Amino acid sequence: MIGGLPLMSQIFGLFFQAILPVDPVISSLTVLTVFYLVNVAGVRSAVWVQLAMVLFMVSALGLYTT
Repeated sequence: MIGGLPLMSQIFGLFFQAILPVDPVISSLTVLTVFYLVNVAGVRSAVWVQLAMVLFMVSALGLYTT
């Protein structure tokens, strides 16, 4: 794997392995494939995915700080 996106997906796989007993290679390839498919689907779908991720992160931050 070469580049920033594969590196980030590999890091996600290692973080996900700490939460659940899953092979980090499988989870990193899954994440990379999902974001690739969102990118192929177009900008409009990428906007919806980004909005959902931001809402999730803001709600997680709100739950964490209380």
